[in-house]
Amino acid sequence: MILSSSRKTALGALVAASLAATVAAAPFQMSLMPILPETANDSDLTAAYCDRREIVQDTLRHDFAEEATLAALTGSGMMLELWTSDLLGTWTVVHHGKDGISCIVTSGMDWASGGDPVTLLDAVLDEQIFQS
Repeated sequence: MILSSSRKTALGALVAASLAATVAAAPFQMSLMPILPETANDSDLTAAYCDRREIVQDTLRHDFAEEATLAALTGSGMMLELWTSDLLGTWTVVHHGKDGISCIVTSGMDWASGGDPVTLLDAVLDEQIFQS
């Protein structure tokens, strides 16, 4: 069956909407980490998702409807941003390197509109420090 471009666009939008609804309703933490092949070893599980700053930002905006909510400079000089989505309830912490590369530090699905971004970022950073 050959689909016209308008039908392909409509079908793509339908699939995207269905996927977005599924992700929003997922009962577990989502992340932008790539799916690992079955042959992955333990060191692959700690690999971060990194790309050019613009790519990471565009992905967060497009795929998760997230916007930068808070920027913070840590005591060690790391530039971090908290991205949040009132629409999907997701949040993502991104590290921006001086080389133009950004990496996803962690993400979650418990953001609420009107939430305190400083409290969330502090809690996430405390949790990440004590887990490592």
